[in-house]
Amino acid sequence: MSIRVRRFEPDDAPAIDRLNARLAACGIADRVYPEAASTFAEARGDALSQELYVAVDNDEVRGGVWLHEHQFIHRGQVIRAGWLKYPVSESLINREYGGVPGALLVTLTRRQPEIMALGMGGRTTPIAQLLFSLGWGIIDVPFYAAPVRPARLLGHLPELRRVRWLDRWAKIAARTGLATAAAAPINALRRVRTGLLLNDVVVSPVSAFGPWTDAIWTDARDRYGLIARRDAAMLNQFYSQDFPRLTRLRVTQRNADIGWICVTLANPTSQAARREFGELRVGLLADALGSPANAPAILAAGMHHLVSQGADVIVTNQMHPSWRRPLRYLGFVQRPTNFLFAYSRRIAGRLAEEIEAGDLFLNRGDCDGPPRWA
Repeated sequence: MSIRVRRFEPDDAPAIDRLNARLAACGIADRVYPEAASTFAEARGDALSQELYVAVDNDEVRGGVWLHEHQFIHRGQVIRAGWLKYPVSESLINREYGGVPGALLVTLTRRQPEIMALGMGGRTTPIAQLLFSLGWGIIDVPFYAAPVRPARLLGHLPELRRVRWLDRWAKIAARTGLATAAAAPINALRRVRTGLLLNDVVVSPVSAFGPWTDAIWTDARDRYGLIARRDAAMLNQFYSQDFPRLTRLRVTQRNADIGWICVTLANPTSQAARREFGELRVGLLADALGSPANAPAILAAGMHHLVSQGADVIVTNQMHPSWRRPLRYLGFVQRPTNFLFAYSRRIAGRLAEEIEAGDLFLNRGDCDGPPRWA
């Protein structure tokens, strides 16, 4: 066996199909996604670029990984860094290919030394354990949830079904109205606080990001230690018109733009969403931007919209303290997270101060955004 990692070529598509079929036959949901025409630029100098690398063994593909490169602002300076995305290896079903994940990672690190990863499904997943063994740093991106309709939540949350006595208690509380009554003061307080934050605020759905977005970006970009580029050109490329189930909200106060927020309701037919949330209507505060001082009003705008759309529960992942504090004020509770931020040794040196201070602007809009979740 001789494994060689190289860029994807169109002729690799049949071998990728065979790999995906082998994974599916063993009950593995992960897939290698071939490159295809997309809205992402392929030139490495552009604001966004994506490249697929494959591990090849003779005529067979034994694994693949995407390199997503993005412009960032670090302490006011433009840098280019990369995200490791969708690593998949045949080692998931055949130990003979145990060296494939490491080979893929070495190739990406050589291509882009300042590389990071986001998500990964928790610290016990193979990719998270591999990165940790190679000396990468790993920190949690906090997860928050706000129950909006507690009776629906207690009646349909799969997590409660796993414990018999808890399941029985939850169903009784949902059917009798006890859950709604118990949550009434919290929901009332949330409505009051949301109303206060949205005083003199106008929230407008938009189909695309215009020049007004650039003014928000210019004002906000240097207020965070590290932040991915979020001007109008990048956002319209990243959140294209065919982006699934996404609502873009423009937030103004006293006739001045203070920020924007992207929200979505999970697709009820999505296997991932049903596995985690069952039949619940789950809203996601996916991505947003504004100055730290305007974060409370921007988050309240997104939450108010999702409540009006019938969300049973609203969730979000936020790293920066300025965006975490308002969540607690709005009635969100922090829950265990499986959404991680991992960073190579090279970028660890660059970001040491920001990591120590938590001065990283990261949410579900980073890396590949929320389309797979939605």
